[in-house]
Amino acid sequence: MKHIFLILLATIGLISCGNKAQNAQNEANANTQNPIMPIVFVGENTEVIITDYLPALTAEDEVLFSTEPSYQVSNVTAESITLNGDHTLSVLSVDVPAKGLHYDIPIVPQSQYEVGLATKSFSDSTLTISVLNQYEHLQFRVLWQDTRAKEYVEYEQYGSEATISIEPAWRESKGRSFIRVYAYADGKHLNDLLIPMQDGKVVNDVAQLTRFDDHAQILYSLIIDRYNNANKKNDDGVVDAEVVD
Repeated sequence: MKHIFLILLATIGLISCGNKAQNAQNEANANTQNPIMPIVFVGENTEVIITDYLPALTAEDEVLFSTEPSYQVSNVTAESITLNGDHTLSVLSVDVPAKGLHYDIPIVPQSQYEVGLATKSFSDSTLTISVLNQYEHLQFRVLWQDTRAKEYVEYEQYGSEATISIEPAWRESKGRSFIRVYAYADGKHLNDLLIPMQDGKVVNDVAQLTRFDDHAQILYSLIIDRYNNANKKNDDGVVDAEVVD
């Protein structure tokens, strides 16, 4: 009986350790599933509540902001900043020296939207993007997680493809991570691309998707219909020539 009790305790201990390890892995996976959303730039000045993007920041943190030349940062407070500049695609860099943290947040101008990009193929070191239309001026910003890519996108003017290098740090990563592609062409904001990676390799099998892949979830919409129109006096008609009662 004593041996059975010891075996039972050991089994419970193993299950407990296994659950803790799994919970820690699940938490890590959940944290990597949510890259920072882009800032939408509206007008000539846009106030950005920076804690909406980086909730872990506190009033005590010393935060350094920088952008590319097309934008300037002003009115810096503990919670917000103001972006001033032109309508173009850019990145806001946020550094927290005391914590050793660095983030790059895409700045996407509010403009006409167009579907112009699609993933085409990949290898261990490159990712090929199809450019669906011809553009005179096409600008890319590529991020891995919340860090801007070090290398520029290879793209020939009026070409039909763009090549993105999969950098060594991306290939050496463990767990789930994401490559994000933003593009701006001839005054239009093109569709974003989100490319998942697992252990440094591009995911190309749905079997690799998990419950933590929020972007791959199916959203069901329920539409309630009336099966018994009891009181027709409260019906509001639709005044539209294309809609037939």
